[in-house]
Amino acid sequence: MSLKRRTRTFFPTLQVYEEALNGFSIDGKRITIQASDVLYPIPWSMKRRINRQYNKTDLGKMIGEIHMTQDQRRRREKS
Repeated sequence: MSLKRRTRTFFPTLQVYEEALNGFSIDGKRITIQASDVLYPIPWSMKRRINRQYNKTDLGKMIGEIHMTQDQRRRREKS
């Protein structure tokens, strides 16, 4: 199967996928989808160093195009 082609056999909508995840449990504990910021357990100094290294790099050219919304693409092209 091509990576560009998505199958919706198991989860035809995001709502169905969310309900499936929310109904799943591991060791009796349920998985829940919660809106929250992503936490990176590295110091700010390390984040700044990484960002400086990649700020001028077009990762899309290095690893292939990444799916983006039109708004994300516009913001990226502005910078």
